[in-house]
Amino acid sequence: MWASEGPFWWATPCVQPAARAGSKEPRWHMSPIMMLSVVWAVITAALIIVLIYRSTLSMHEDDQLFLDESTANIRAEQEALLRRMNKITPLVRILAAASGVLILALAGMWVYAQLNRPF
Repeated sequence: MWASEGPFWWATPCVQPAARAGSKEPRWHMSPIMMLSVVWAVITAALIIVLIYRSTLSMHEDDQLFLDESTANIRAEQEALLRRMNKITPLVRILAAASGVLILALAGMWVYAQLNRPF
């Protein structure tokens, strides 16, 4: 079965499964574009999860607080919430930058592959 015939169109078979007994050779060779796509998908999924978490934190954030001695516990809750939001902000920026760089690298690799393929 060739790669274009099966469900795994991005991989090409390396050797027959019966000939692989005890072999350290990988069963499938994935293209660099597909490997980068998997890495991009994982990083983007992590970014989406962190963004959802940050949005749930910001739902509990109050825009205005009128503070007096009786609302000291609310003030403490809001300060804890701000600390958590400030903790995850660098993670959001790092994941967003990594996702952006990887998608640009993928686009560049795809364009390069298309320009260099035989007609």
